[in-house]
Amino acid sequence: MPTPLYDVIVVGLGAMGSSAAWWLAEAGLQVLGVDRFHPPHQRGSSGGRTRIFREAYFEDPSYVRLARQARTAWRRLESETGATLLHQSGGLTIGPPEGPLVTGVTRSAALGQVPVSRLSPPELSERFPQYRLPSNAVAIYEPGAGILFPERCIDAALVRAVDHGATCRFGEPMESYEGRHGVVHVQTSQGEYRSRWLVLALGPWLGPLRGMELPVSVTRQVVVWFRADDRLTRSPEAPLFLQEVGPGTILYGIPDQGEGVKAALHRLGPPTTSESTQPPPTPRECEEIRLLLHQLMPGTWQVQDASVCFYTNMPDGHFMIDHHPANHQVLVVSACSGHGFKFASALGQLVCAEVLGVPKETRNRLFRWRSG
Repeated sequence: MPTPLYDVIVVGLGAMGSSAAWWLAEAGLQVLGVDRFHPPHQRGSSGGRTRIFREAYFEDPSYVRLARQARTAWRRLESETGATLLHQSGGLTIGPPEGPLVTGVTRSAALGQVPVSRLSPPELSERFPQYRLPSNAVAIYEPGAGILFPERCIDAALVRAVDHGATCRFGEPMESYEGRHGVVHVQTSQGEYRSRWLVLALGPWLGPLRGMELPVSVTRQVVVWFRADDRLTRSPEAPLFLQEVGPGTILYGIPDQGEGVKAALHRLGPPTTSESTQPPPTPRECEEIRLLLHQLMPGTWQVQDASVCFYTNMPDGHFMIDHHPANHQVLVVSACSGHGFKFASALGQLVCAEVLGVPKETRNRLFRWRSG
């Protein structure tokens, strides 16, 4: 008996895959989602308890429109599931006035008309007394920035996908795929499935795809949660922050949401692979982050928890969302270079638009759709 022919198979149900499955199923397509684990989980790039959401995007002003699209989609997912997914905490960008972080945020805010305000050291101390602004730094405040809760986001997207008729299979790694006569055949550990389209949202498991040379690198990233006595770090009004602490290095922090203040360095960590055994964060790695955090917010910071995750990186630091050059029916939705989670709700919508054949001129022009 032949296996059912799905419209789309989505392999990898983390941030990007769960969102794609949600939008595709909502559009009325027959969707099968497959994952080697049971998302949400902590084995890839989509966990971490909290994530930063921002519109004044220092990396490139082109992301502003995509961020707004994503915010709308996250709010819609909240209303449909009753889950709290995005908390608007406000956010600070801190760094030298001529540095790439502050100049990038200022440029994106101006071009994208994102409300921001520049705070002098006295203004920052008065409004957010827990922060100590370095003498060579300025602070840009974005009131619309906020905190995403990634595990809730993934769970909510999968709930809506199933509500719209999608089938999800967990604990079932993909072993291979092949296009034959206009149909994509996907072999997993449990059997073979067929579909008209295949979406590969594999994150660090992207690896060397057959017939597609991707300059992707996977790096090990350390994240630490700190406990502090300062009640201001636990206030609902406490802003998240990004601080330029050196060339190519940004310290970021997310206020306490019940498990401590989350802090990490946004820079490429040591190279690794998704299948490698990941050593836990070392005391030295945690101490480097603690010292930087203490300089910005003086206090007694104690390590509450620490973990590692992956960045799946493109050389230019942007995203890779494209057709497989050998098979137009295969869409690769990765890599996201360590800053893609906030956009997942919109990227799933863009994947759906591609599958449905929405004209290219209506798509977000940020992406390089090399095929067709």
